[in-house]
Amino acid sequence: MSEEALVIFRRLDDLTNLGMSTFYIGRLHTLRSSFGCAVKCFQEAIRYLEDAGAAVESVRPLVTLGEVRFIQCAYDEALDYYERSGE
Repeated sequence: MSEEALVIFRRLDDLTNLGMSTFYIGRLHTLRSSFGCAVKCFQEAIRYLEDAGAAVESVRPLVTLGEVRFIQCAYDEALDYYERSGE
């Protein structure tokens, strides 16, 4: 289902919904403890959302990416993502 949404939003060139869909896919990876895949999804979501100018929406993947990096004991990187979310 999520992959279908990505196809549709790419066709529509809807960067905000691409970003949010990619964020939710990242959350699913996080719940499955597939942290490498989750990190890639969150980074991609951030790019889409920033390109769309969706500043408010880009906070969610930044915070969640910080949480994932914290779980992985990458504390400095986690702090960087938390700080970016507050800018």
